[in-house]
Amino acid sequence: MSRNVAKLVRVPAPRYRVGKGPSVEQVRKLLAATEGSGSTRCTW
Repeated sequence: MSRNVAKLVRVPAPRYRVGKGPSVEQVRKLLAATEGSGSTRCTW
């Protein structure tokens, strides 16, 4: 009889904080800095 040894391992759930996006002011600064750069292609 074979056994799945992975079922014997108990791993606690990871604890991490959910990331917060940039503020409105940070986005405005980013857009202002990239304005007129000549690149209109979205890379994400």
